[in-house]
Amino acid sequence: MDTRNDVSRQTRGHRSQPKMELLKLQAHMHLLAEELNLIFDAIRLVQSRTDGSTDKKSALLLHASSTEISWKMLDEDRELLAKLAVRNIDFSWLSKQDSSTVSSLMIGDLQVFDGSPHAIWTEIVSRYEEPSNHPLSKVAA
Repeated sequence: MDTRNDVSRQTRGHRSQPKMELLKLQAHMHLLAEELNLIFDAIRLVQSRTDGSTDKKSALLLHASSTEISWKMLDEDRELLAKLAVRNIDFSWLSKQDSSTVSSLMIGDLQVFDGSPHAIWTEIVSRYEEPSNHPLSKVAA
């Protein structure tokens, strides 16, 4: 609520629409950050609780996935410069009882496109079909 009141006070004197939109966006991001902090505070509270007979902490698994996430980069005239598309994303984060963590990020496809109408190559980055030998890269079967 404090954030909303702060933004309301800040936006009363501004007549510029882009400035107003930017302030709204900043307020929204701040509210989301506050919510995320509350979630992690609750996680820490649950993990710090102890059972009367044991001192073991709880394990926590966070799993997030999406079929596609894309970002568009715009120039100062709000024309498309580039677009990044990430598809078939699967992320998991496990906080174990011994306080160690394990995380995994799998991306099915990644593409970056040049938004210029005069682009020689429209695809800036795309998937390479052959498996990589890099030790951090794993190919799901």
